[in-house]
Amino acid sequence: MPIPSFKAYLTELADHPYAVRKIVRTYDEIVSTFTTDAGDRYNISFERGEKYDDWQMEFSLEQPGATTSDILKARNIKLGHEAMYGVTGAGDALRVLATVVLVLRQFIAAQKPTQISFSAHEPSRIKLYQTFVRQVHRYLPAGWTGTDIPNGHERKFTLTGPA
Repeated sequence: MPIPSFKAYLTELADHPYAVRKIVRTYDEIVSTFTTDAGDRYNISFERGEKYDDWQMEFSLEQPGATTSDILKARNIKLGHEAMYGVTGAGDALRVLATVVLVLRQFIAAQKPTQISFSAHEPSRIKLYQTFVRQVHRYLPAGWTGTDIPNGHERKFTLTGPA
């Protein structure tokens, strides 16, 4: 049996996102979670902005021991609890990103937002998001574009849907 190419291996990983579970769904907030094979639990949250169809997205890795009630309490007081935003080093980045893209696509289909914003502080996260917004046309429905704007010590990223 021939050995698959590295590109085929990457495609295979990206085509198998983790199972996602919604834990909050209100008029102005949606939070989903998933757990990797290594046991790392990630949260992806969307919070409605000032305009009805503009949303803020946050993606974070939970600290060990956080419970669903910790997540809900933290989201309610807007502190983001003790989330980490860095890379875990578990070698799972493609599958994690594939899962985030899956959640993003589901969110767009269900909510029909015109704009989704998110930000990054760390160099590794900034680089990942810059790559994503440059290639957003490959991952999101037709007509979506991405922008990258410096904002002090962080970068703000905005995804804009078709008019």
